[in-house]
Amino acid sequence: MRVLVNNTLLLATLVVILGSAVGGQAQQFSSDAWWESLSNRYISIDLGVRGTVKLDQNSPEWQIAGRWSVSAREGDPEIANDNNYPLVYFGDVCPAHYFGYWKIRIGDTVYLVGDSNTGYWSKIPYAYVIPPPGLGLGRTGGYIDGEWTVRSAGADLATMRIRMSIVRDQCRFEITLTNKSAVSQTLGLCMTGDVMVEATDRGGYPYIPGKGYVRTTAVAPKPYPIILTGSKIPAFFETYDSVENPGVVARNTLTLQDCTPPDYLAIGEWDELVGATNWPPDDYKPDVSKAVDDLTWVLVWNPTALAPGSSRKVVTYYGIGAASASWNYRVGTRMEPDSVVLAVQGPRSLKYNSVTGTNYLEGQPFSIKAYIYNLATDPGPYELDDVTVTLYLPPGLELAPIVPQTAQQNLGKVQVNSESLPASWEVQATGEHCGELEYFVTARAASGWQQIVSRKIMVPATKKGTLRSRWQLMHVPFTFNNTFVEHAFGMPRSSFGAFYYDTRSNTYLSLSQLQPGQGFWMYMNPSGLPADQVLPFVLASDAAIVANQLGRQLDEYHINLFSGWNLIGNPFVYPVYWGQVLVWNRSTNTTVSLDQAVTNGWLSKTIFTWISSSNSYESYSSDETLLLPWRGYWVRAKYPVTLIFRPSVPPASDVTAKPDGT
Repeated sequence: MRVLVNNTLLLATLVVILGSAVGGQAQQFSSDAWWESLSNRYISIDLGVRGTVKLDQNSPEWQIAGRWSVSAREGDPEIANDNNYPLVYFGDVCPAHYFGYWKIRIGDTVYLVGDSNTGYWSKIPYAYVIPPPGLGLGRTGGYIDGEWTVRSAGADLATMRIRMSIVRDQCRFEITLTNKSAVSQTLGLCMTGDVMVEATDRGGYPYIPGKGYVRTTAVAPKPYPIILTGSKIPAFFETYDSVENPGVVARNTLTLQDCTPPDYLAIGEWDELVGATNWPPDDYKPDVSKAVDDLTWVLVWNPTALAPGSSRKVVTYYGIGAASASWNYRVGTRMEPDSVVLAVQGPRSLKYNSVTGTNYLEGQPFSIKAYIYNLATDPGPYELDDVTVTLYLPPGLELAPIVPQTAQQNLGKVQVNSESLPASWEVQATGEHCGELEYFVTARAASGWQQIVSRKIMVPATKKGTLRSRWQLMHVPFTFNNTFVEHAFGMPRSSFGAFYYDTRSNTYLSLSQLQPGQGFWMYMNPSGLPADQVLPFVLASDAAIVANQLGRQLDEYHINLFSGWNLIGNPFVYPVYWGQVLVWNRSTNTTVSLDQAVTNGWLSKTIFTWISSSNSYESYSSDETLLLPWRGYWVRAKYPVTLIFRPSVPPASDVTAKPDGT
């Protein structure tokens, strides 16, 4: 859709839109203001062509050309908070200013896309809402298409082909850089988004796997600048208005599907990251001790040498962070866009609450929904007949018995340019398995089309679980008034064996009392029970959450390590990313991140845990490794240090107990 402000037919519509993101003020557009737009049920996307806009009578003019925006329409269909909400500042009005924009680096010079002093539209952007049928262009729906050319000293240096399309609730950015000069030169791309998830544009909590979110007080801290490069770039990250109760959620997809992984990701203060000619990997030097107020992200694809006429393509996504989805299929080693999206939606976490109920898990039974979104506008082979979807649940999740339901459901026909009604299942957690539980949904049609999507839900530890009649390396994420093992599990001492590793003497000793943070070996051997049997248990009634502040899990917990191998466990009911752990050196009274402690030579980053089902060890060394409640881990310290565990707060999680923690 073309939005031309001086077109009187659009004025009535425009008046309704204007001011919704910026306090109801009437914006002032230049007479030539123009941008191209596309929208569906979930989001709206825009690409600026020309003109300016002023916030009000006294504000400076903001450029529109070369700017992009993404806004929610319905957004997350389960939540009303994000309806008609900009995901970049000012985005629900028009693309403008340094809120969503690109820069191209050619050699050592940085050029701003949309700056008429250094470039021009060699193909004026146009929104193909319904691409011409029969050409296959509508296989993945409508798109906005344009091309910007960088020009210097009367010569064209490079072009940037911009294609923006909607993949259900995501904007797909496909950027193609081409060397138009007669000599080889390096071309790089920088993309900036002034993320908006809170009404005043002063807030937002980026949730990055491996870093996550922790708190040690009842007051939510602000985020701090983050720079990630190379292998540290996450598959995706989400930004929340509130981690505990997310209502507006924006998502950057960076390495999944057909993405081109960026070389550099910075999340920091808007006025420190924006600028027409700065290149963040070289110019952004944040104060990492200063909290971020106006959150902005920057993606950079480093300059790459291109011969004359050669091109490089960059694909990335930004949109709503509601569903897990798949919209590509593999052809050999490459990923191709599919004409259909399979999207799966469900809670991000279950809450722990030992005050009410008997299973300690709030938010259940809960719904899992699967949607089939047919992107195509071309009829014929892209219509889907007899679509079926099937849910596969892991141990720890089960179909709730409250309604008659089956794992497989039939959705019938899904026509082009439409979305099916969702398949819906009511599911509950058994409480006997905790951690990040992953379930799968498969979809197939009579034509042979098929997709599979996995989604994860964070389930906290409860006061019940399962043991096996074999050796297991474990830990108990609760504390007790009576700490003896037989009291905690309600079992006679003769039915089990328990041993901890004493690092100072390098020997195993019998474990008589439980201590949070201490891992140990346990063997169950009830009389007459066959080998490798599952034994459910319920902890004693005085079991209490660790790090308790009046029924909330808010305090840090310290685990002392001695030089050598140590057996530890995560003391909290929610998993903790290994990368979230801090390390205190007792001799120097210095606290650093895990990575810095490894760099300092204080400990090894590789940890080991025993997998009873396979009778073998597994090792992990990634920041994104989740330390699970109930599981023991080997850690090798090279000096006496202390691990500082801070309570992890997965999205939409909470811990509530009685004031004494029980």
